[in-house]
Amino acid sequence: MSLLIHFHAPLPKRIPAPAFALPAAVLAALATACGDPEIPAAPEPPRPAVVTVTPASAALVSLGERATFTATVTDQYGAVFSGTVSWSGSGEAVFAVEADGAVVATGNGTGILTAAFEGVSATVEVLVQQVPASLYPIPGTADESGADSPDGGLVLVPGEATTWPVAVRVLDAGGSPVPGAEVTFTPGEGHGTPDPETVVTDDEGVARTAWTPGAAEGAQALWAAFAGGSPVQVAAAGATDRAVLTALYNATGGPSWTRRDNWLSAAPLSDWYGVGLDGNGQVMSLALGQNNLVGKLPSQLGDLASLSILQLYANKLTGPVPAELGKLANLNILFVEDNELSGRLPAELGQLGKLEWFWLNDNEDLSGPLPTSLAQAPLVQFHYSGTQLCVPADAAFRRWLNGIQHREGTGLECTQS
Repeated sequence: MSLLIHFHAPLPKRIPAPAFALPAAVLAALATACGDPEIPAAPEPPRPAVVTVTPASAALVSLGERATFTATVTDQYGAVFSGTVSWSGSGEAVFAVEADGAVVATGNGTGILTAAFEGVSATVEVLVQQVPASLYPIPGTADESGADSPDGGLVLVPGEATTWPVAVRVLDAGGSPVPGAEVTFTPGEGHGTPDPETVVTDDEGVARTAWTPGAAEGAQALWAAFAGGSPVQVAAAGATDRAVLTALYNATGGPSWTRRDNWLSAAPLSDWYGVGLDGNGQVMSLALGQNNLVGKLPSQLGDLASLSILQLYANKLTGPVPAELGKLANLNILFVEDNELSGRLPAELGQLGKLEWFWLNDNEDLSGPLPTSLAQAPLVQFHYSGTQLCVPADAAFRRWLNGIQHREGTGLECTQS
């Protein structure tokens, strides 16, 4: 039998822990290293931070002119922030504001346009300063300026007048009167004096002066211009072809003519549609057929002393043929067919000693006997069909009428004179 003998080594003595503590920062670091990392704070939600308006300003030069602005909203991170901007202005005296950011000029001055969105906003400056773009005379006296239009024609000074009021109106590019514009009146050489020469337009854009024509023979003219603009003839004195054409334009609805190129402008008469001049610069021909002339022929046509050709066919002319046409001693061709002329033909047409072509057919309301004085005219073509004109019983007149080479009549015999 064997014996197992167990020996036990003596246990070492426990050494006590040192009496000190780790710093808190170290403990925190150890805790972090040993545990989960800290979760960062959530970012701030986007919010509107800046409003930017484009363009940065605007300058308008006529009433009614529009300028359009756009606004962009960005958040605190610089990204575009969607939303609808509200627009407002500093007052309607200078401009009106539309919902889409457009402004419309309403008066001279400076205003502020504001774009706002949820507590943030931006402003831009809008300047309205009318700039003169055109000038036109106001026919009649300066006291009649309330019912004028740019197509009204020249101010015509009566032959017996020594001094006559002249008024003009200045407009911007949109057709609105321009107040405070300086206008200078200038007469032609030897054509008298305006008083005053320089005038500032009133609130209605009107400048007024008094013109005393000079002692020069023949036509006289007064011109006007605003600063930076070209001179425009605004008044005429004496017998002038320009004045006669202005009277024709006004009497026959000139603004509604089919073609009216340069009429009533300061351009040479040769540049006016349908006007032809002779070597002396006098009106020799008027070709205004099929041009929508509406109304009565003015008596002033008889003052075109050099007129040789007058073509006014296929319009809507009404009333009688003016007796003053008998003064056109050089008239060779007279075409007034296909209109709405009425009444009797004046005996004065017999004074047209050079008239060879006379067409007045298709004027249904022309009536009465053909004037026997016409036998003095050397007609080679005479058309009066489509009227109610009749042939008088005068034997000499009938011989003359039958001798015309090309004639188209009504076949009507006058029963009484």
